Amino acid sequence: MDQLARFSRLVHLLQEAPLAPNRWDAVVSAIVAATGGSEGILFSPELPPSGGGFWASHSILPPHMETYAAHYGTKDVWRHSRPDLYRVARRLIADDELIDPVSMRRSEFYTDFLKPLAIGRLVCGVVHPSDSTAIAGGLLLSIFKPMREPGFDEPQQDLMRRLIPHVQAAFDTWRLLGAQRRTQDLSEAALDALATAVLLVDREARLLFANRAAEGLFADADGLALRHGVLVGVLERETTRLHAFLAGLLAPPGRAPAIHLHRLARRSGRPSYACFAHPLPSDAGLFDVPGRAAAIVFVRDPVARGLLEPEALQQLHDLSHAEALLACLLAQGFALGAVAALRGISYETARCQLKSVFDKTGCRRQAELVALLAGSGRI
Repeated sequence: MDQLARFSRLVHLLQEAPLAPNRWDAVVSAIVAATGGSEGILFSPELPPSGGGFWASHSILPPHMETYAAHYGTKDVWRHSRPDLYRVARRLIADDELIDPVSMRRSEFYTDFLKPLAIGRLVCGVVHPSDSTAIAGGLLLSIFKPMREPGFDEPQQDLMRRLIPHVQAAFDTWRLLGAQRRTQDLSEAALDALATAVLLVDREARLLFANRAAEGLFADADGLALRHGVLVGVLERETTRLHAFLAGLLAPPGRAPAIHLHRLARRSGRPSYACFAHPLPSDAGLFDVPGRAAAIVFVRDPVARGLLEPEALQQLHDLSHAEALLACLLAQGFALGAVAALRGISYETARCQLKSVFDKTGCRRQAELVALLAGSGRI
């Protein structure tokens, strides 16, 4: 393989690396082979893997990095003899710029740490400098050889020098994609915590996301359903109206959007679902749909009560466990006598617990308490 083909292959590997964490080791291994090294590592020298640091390597294992962080990082003569060199992004550093071979062999860092790993020669690329805001302590690509071998020659160093900008771009892409994934995970968790059903749909009513409450509506099959990934009404006549509503909501620029509230009739004959919808910005990029016309739809059941679990009521209103259980049953429509029977307590005990609940919540009547608890559970 000629030099240009080798370089192109390495750049291609680097472009693919951000797509999955397990691709980085293969990238480092390929760079080690191309530069004539024996071992190599792309790492954050001040953050070990256990501390959330970045680490990908060829022939250097996580325990080695933990040992380095715990005992030898401060003794690293390569890093600490010329710290100024590591403050320059994309700088290439060879071992003979840092310390002469005789002094290196006498150092504790070499004798106790590097020598057992058969490492003694270095060429290092500063992917991110030591004062970088991208990753604490910076990011280095270090390729090694045994001490008995000559240092890295000019063609090998030149290849490393030309690769460093591509390594930096790949790492920055990986970091941004990771931040986006974490933001999306947080968004999904927040939506799943809502008592209100939340849907994300496109112009053709294809479902892009549904929170847990929405999945519950699909399971009930009373007003909404999915057919081949498309949102439909359980009643056939409702599907046409629902699709027209969504198409109007996501009308092209220049057309007035349709009303943002839609009533959806239910098979059971219970009061219609109320669908409140809002178009999303085209550049929102939510849930892997960048640039795609989409709307967020909130579906509310006007007769449903949002009720909290007893444990949550205890914390919100300083109730005892027994008081919280009683309050939950009352909020579900049980009379006080039925609550007492269900819980195996006397009616007088239930009355005493109810009085305590009234005192702690500031309510005076059972209907007021039910309204308070239903409102507490609605998000």
